Amino acid sequence: MKKTIYIIMALLFANNAYAQVVDQEKLQKFIAELKALNGEHVTCVNENSSSNTYLEYPSDFLVLEVNGQNMSVTGLETSDTTFRYVSVMSEDNIGYNLINGVFEKYYDEELEDIFGIPLMACQREDGEQESLFVCGGHTLLVRDSGDDVMILYATMNIVETMQNAVRSMMEMTTEDFVDVEMFGGMDFGVHADMTALSKHPDNPYCPSADGESIMALARKIFNDNTELLESRLAKAESEEEREELTAEIAAFKEEMSEHLEDLQREFEELDVPSFIEIIPGSDVYYVAIPRVPAHLKEKQKPYAAKGIYDWINSYHSFSAGYKFGLTDIISCIITPQDVAEQYVIRHYPRNKWYDDGFTPEYKELAAVEYQGGMPAVLYSFSQNENGYNEMLRDFGDFFRRKPGEKVRGLEVTQNSENNGKRFVQLWGEGDILMCIYDSPAEKYCHMSIIVGGVSGFEQAVNEYCFGGEKDFAKRYNIVIDSDLSNNSYGIHFVNDEYFYAGKSHKNGVHIDFGYARKFTGLE
Repeated sequence: MKKTIYIIMALLFANNAYAQVVDQEKLQKFIAELKALNGEHVTCVNENSSSNTYLEYPSDFLVLEVNGQNMSVTGLETSDTTFRYVSVMSEDNIGYNLINGVFEKYYDEELEDIFGIPLMACQREDGEQESLFVCGGHTLLVRDSGDDVMILYATMNIVETMQNAVRSMMEMTTEDFVDVEMFGGMDFGVHADMTALSKHPDNPYCPSADGESIMALARKIFNDNTELLESRLAKAESEEEREELTAEIAAFKEEMSEHLEDLQREFEELDVPSFIEIIPGSDVYYVAIPRVPAHLKEKQKPYAAKGIYDWINSYHSFSAGYKFGLTDIISCIITPQDVAEQYVIRHYPRNKWYDDGFTPEYKELAAVEYQGGMPAVLYSFSQNENGYNEMLRDFGDFFRRKPGEKVRGLEVTQNSENNGKRFVQLWGEGDILMCIYDSPAEKYCHMSIIVGGVSGFEQAVNEYCFGGEKDFAKRYNIVIDSDLSNNSYGIHFVNDEYFYAGKSHKNGVHIDFGYARKFTGLE
């Protein structure tokens, strides 16, 4: 039986474990029934481990391919103080049927989870199927070749473990790449030395938000994988293998060309700051901004030509939170277009659901004044401890900066602590306001960036035309916060007066993430 699973790309770029409720009762029954099969036809390994030890996976549970060589990963340290794992393996056809009988009793193939643990990756090749389920402190791997079957369950998050392992490996090498075989057999590699592609000397793996930088990264990934396939072709030992690889290379190049054309077209048509999926089906997103017309580039203000969109992609937690409502972190980009669209959807009949956009005059003004071509609100917050830790890895350094210090071109204007809670505020030219709040006791972190300030954002909302109407912020109180209960990405319309910043408002835009209330405990 083949004993390798190439899911490194999925694990490395996965949005960590989804926030799910696991049916512990059914899970424990499942494990008990698997363990009860131990005997002549089934081998069961059941281990409990304490801190200071490592989880040793049976056989070649996971294999990385680096420089064309297989490197088994068999000693990954978990972050849990205690964990256990159970693995069962069939020894013959009887054992195969016994194990599958238990598995099929609990798993419906039409569902995307088992016991509430989501399916993270699935691969079918040469008659063998490998399925990986991951959530929080649970990992379940099922490998079925048709003749043999192995099931492994561990009380740990393999996603986090593999992410750390791959990151450590990439830090130690400056050449070649990590290979991955996934998503229908398509190969996607990630080069470990992308300095030439990036404007971030402190994080060379992430492009800035301009289409040119992201396109360069996409081309690099595809070209590296073409070279990988061609190197395999050169090493092919049989005519059959050479024919298969030749066909695979041709198909890959065709798909590569089509995707790059689609991606380029997407950038050309982009009119608002957005999350862009760089590789189809990968769930790997980067922030991208519209292209600035050539005749306006020289007129741009310095803070519009260079700003937050040059470094926001280097903070993994922000882009990782784009899988709205499903991840350990939630991230949003709110634009004036979003506000206008939400207003029209809620208040106008369908025959008025059409987007007129900004006037040409305002578009030119905004392109000169704001990076991304318009004011925007970016925010991100943790939903659980995994997300909290990820955000602190990204933004924790901001809390160590003193007032007056410059970080990412922004000046620290406030840094306060109250009963363990922390809050830092930064300001930059062009009315860029960045705030980060940290509550260790709640394992909660919130980050927000306002491009263009509240007044600039409100003006843009009033300038935007949707359904033939404008001046939306003059009609209602428009509140932007982290309340996602109405599926509006935190955009709310209030008929009554809204009390904010020490006074009541009859209308206008209010970006209210509740930092003061959270920090003082007066919510």
